[in-house]
Amino acid sequence: MSSTKIEVQAELSDIPLVQDPVLTAIAGNVHEASDIPETAYSLIAEVLSYLNLVDGSIDSNE
Repeated sequence: MSSTKIEVQAELSDIPLVQDPVLTAIAGNVHEASDIPETAYSLIAEVLSYLNLVDGSIDSNE
C-alpha cells in the first residue's frame, strides 16, 4: 500500500498521523524479513503504547 493510500485511509478513519523523521529513517532501512534494529525498539514501543492508548485493544499481558 502506498503512503498516499495510507494517509487517505487514516484520514477517513479519523486516525491522527505523526511525522517522525527518526522513525522514518529507521523504517526506510528495514527490509522485509529482516530484524528490527535495536535502535528502533524504543520508538516502536512508543508507537505500540500510543496504539494501546487510542484503541485499547492491545493486551499488556501479551
